[in-house]
Amino acid sequence: MSKSEIVAAYLNQVSFGASQGRDIVGVRAAALHYFGREPRELTLGEAAGLVGLLNAPTRNSPTLHPDHFEARRQLVVDLAAKSGKFAKAQIAAARKPLRPRGPRALDWPETRWFVEIAMAG
Repeated sequence: MSKSEIVAAYLNQVSFGASQGRDIVGVRAAALHYFGREPRELTLGEAAGLVGLLNAPTRNSPTLHPDHFEARRQLVVDLAAKSGKFAKAQIAAARKPLRPRGPRALDWPETRWFVEIAMAG
């Protein structure tokens, strides 16, 4: 596996926190939950917010601890700026304070019957 494949595999199975008592697993679920869009549609600032969740999803939760979330997100934006891989305009836009739109109601009730059947074995 290449380094990119390893990172992709990790991002597809890591927890980005929890909502309604269920883990938000994978970058796609996190992007949809926190920002209501697919990962490929995220801005640099939004992506930095998700990266900032990785080391401590509960402590850095935008819902539970918005100040921690924003501080961690800014740290990730600073690292992105130092990498030299992003245009100054992208970095400037990413530095603007960001508040995710809040927890998205996940489709748990609509799939609960499936989960119950699967758990019944």
